[in-house]
Amino acid sequence: MLKFVAWMPNNSIPEFECKDSQINRYYKEQLQTDIDVRACKAYFLFQDDNVVGFFTLLPHSIKNTNNHSIRKRKFKGMGKWLSGVLLGHFAIDNKFCSQQHMSGLKYSRILMLYALRMFEHVVRNFCGVALLLNPINESVRDKFYIKEYGGLFEKYPTNDDYMYARTVDVLAVLDKWWPDRNK
Repeated sequence: MLKFVAWMPNNSIPEFECKDSQINRYYKEQLQTDIDVRACKAYFLFQDDNVVGFFTLLPHSIKNTNNHSIRKRKFKGMGKWLSGVLLGHFAIDNKFCSQQHMSGLKYSRILMLYALRMFEHVVRNFCGVALLLNPINESVRDKFYIKEYGGLFEKYPTNDDYMYARTVDVLAVLDKWWPDRNK
């Protein structure tokens, strides 16, 4: 059975290992501290007692492009920074990378749906113009984010490292992929 958990400070994180050594190093050396000092919020997806994957969310800003494709309307004095939520780390455990859940969805898709759902919760209760992400490398960007979610995430106009999804697009994708999420 799948279980989605928001990790609380001072709870020790469970065992986890993915294909990317940078994420594994962050997970083992820094994630617990980031959770404890509330530098990010971490979420875990479990299948029975095994960690399927995790992601982190945190407030973030990026240099504003004044790009009308990101902001629907131009506001006078928009400022130099675009505020949003950063999908900081997103990883699937090695045991679940190529597997599908009995629903027929890949575990990575299920975890992404939860990440989008938590982003929706943040923007509905607080604010945020876009879901931002900074893939670890070009391969992850091209083979995962663009291939799996190409219609949702786009490269940020002034920074090749970042990608973004507009809030309105995230909400539309959730309505399409998970229409009964609020029931």
